[in-house]
Amino acid sequence: MLPIRFIVKFSEPINVSTFAVSDITQTGTAKGITWNLENTGDNKKFKLSATASGYGTLKPIIEANRVLDLVGLNNTKSISTDNQVDYEKPLTVTVNQAAKQKDPTIDLPIEFTVVFSQAIAPSTFTVEDIKQTGTVTGVKWSIINSGDNRKFTLSAIDTDGYSYGTFVPVIPAGKVKSANGSLDNFASTSTDGEVTYVQGTKSVVISEVGWMGTKANSSHEWIELYNTTGKPINLDGWRLISFRWSGSQFYKNLDIALKGIITRRVSDSQNDPSGYFLLVTNEKAIEFPGTKITYDQKYSGSLYNSGEILLLCTPYNITVAKNCDVNHKTLLADFINGRLSASGTIRPWPAGSSSTYGSMERANWRSDENFAYYTHTGANPHEGVDANGNAIWGTPKYSNWAYTVTATPSPTAYPTRTATPLPGKPPILVLNEVLARAGTDWNADGRVDVYDEFIEVINAGTSNLNLSNYRLSLASAPASMFSLPSQTLKPGERMVFYGSQSGLQLKDSGDTVRLLRASNNSLVDAVTYPIADVLDSSVCRYADGYGSWIVGCYPTPGLPNALTGGRLPSPIGGQPVCNLPDSTPREFVLAECEETGGSGMWNPAYWDSFPGEGQEVWISDPHNKWLAVYQ
Repeated sequence: MLPIRFIVKFSEPINVSTFAVSDITQTGTAKGITWNLENTGDNKKFKLSATASGYGTLKPIIEANRVLDLVGLNNTKSISTDNQVDYEKPLTVTVNQAAKQKDPTIDLPIEFTVVFSQAIAPSTFTVEDIKQTGTVTGVKWSIINSGDNRKFTLSAIDTDGYSYGTFVPVIPAGKVKSANGSLDNFASTSTDGEVTYVQGTKSVVISEVGWMGTKANSSHEWIELYNTTGKPINLDGWRLISFRWSGSQFYKNLDIALKGIITRRVSDSQNDPSGYFLLVTNEKAIEFPGTKITYDQKYSGSLYNSGEILLLCTPYNITVAKNCDVNHKTLLADFINGRLSASGTIRPWPAGSSSTYGSMERANWRSDENFAYYTHTGANPHEGVDANGNAIWGTPKYSNWAYTVTATPSPTAYPTRTATPLPGKPPILVLNEVLARAGTDWNADGRVDVYDEFIEVINAGTSNLNLSNYRLSLASAPASMFSLPSQTLKPGERMVFYGSQSGLQLKDSGDTVRLLRASNNSLVDAVTYPIADVLDSSVCRYADGYGSWIVGCYPTPGLPNALTGGRLPSPIGGQPVCNLPDSTPREFVLAECEETGGSGMWNPAYWDSFPGEGQEVWISDPHNKWLAVYQ
């Protein structure tokens, strides 16, 4: 470190006018030396300091006959026991986020790159030398040497399990030694040494809403949140915000500052309240007699029965991105009722009843579509009661109900309880794309038929998984299951199962595809698709693995999902496509689509139109059967 200091001592006082920096001779290797002299006051002892523009040794001497004493006698050549100082390149260090590190990120570990200006003694660089100056607490560091003792990878995780914020590692001065042990490091510097760790989309979801209140009091509204991850989450700094529409613009209605910890889900049990966070407008709104269960937070305000947009925002959305509003729904933790009507106003609540006080429950927390919600019918109510002791038509603090669709529903059929899907613990397999009506030979067997329909799954986790632990089934035929083969999927890899392999018939009239655990047939993931009224229009997650379900995707079996694409040609010599849906009566199919000849009566412009929109007309003839006549 500059300046470098020496002491010059004469045996007796000198004539100070005869002693100058020009009398100093540098005999070391360092270049660009600038000397400075300072008399201590006795004319015998002087401070000599030096700066240098080059690295090497500084070794000053005073040749004979350069300095005079008070009677005019010359000095002898200087002698020394230690007049050499090695001026080495300083040991500097930078700490920056790794080149491939996402910022902000929802994934751990978070990686930084540490680079020293020269090789160090690696034994002197340990995790104890790292100081976390960001907001995340309970950080555990790990260090990996690249092999040259200069470049290191620094990784971090949070051991608290629910700490979110910033990782900002620094290395204070004097912690690390150079390779020869002669230098200590300077304090680290950085040009991009901060990474923001945020809670991911769908880590906490809005699982149930009592926007209609309770039978005891319609103002006793309540909202339930669900933790989809495998660890507790600190909700301090999160907000639950609603917007209503009035006139021609949005107005903020509720703005709830959340507080407290939402616990992790402990088990798949239907009766396990862990993982849920209940907000109420009144402490008597919902009670759980005979249990220790209670609400988690009280809030003020009321949701409009006509419908609102409800947003769940993380601290990142609010303080960093500054976009916790209706225009940035895809960046939020979760939202409900995010679509606008054709006239631009907010749609009504997708479910729930203000007459029966049945809650709005969510059947699939991964989906933001309106068909992911349903109204609780009051069948098999759970523990909660209202202020007058009436059973809550809903499942606050407990797993939601989901309806089982059957081919021939019974009028007395009741909903079957299924636990809210448990996380997201890596590895996790999810449904990714479903094509229920094919118009292209997707499975390349030379034919276009129902066997080209497919179900695609994707490994949305962070480690390998084996497909043999899962099954596929349809709500319309729950007894028919397809066991996935024993094959390993790496993170991000997809697997497509065509109808020719699975034997599952995807009805054009709509159905629910379910992904189950093979061990106990518990629900892992599900998607309900609407009527497939056109060919080659799939439902897909956008983006793959974790995005919202989109109706009207372009089929991309085995490839990243897409909303548009070019039509792939059917193989030469392939069978013609039958445009009739698979729910069409067999007699119509025989007449229209059999290879031996069909009447060619299918005209989508007529059959798919609303009454009065088509160009065809019916002609009544008392002597002949009716005919369809083209004009």
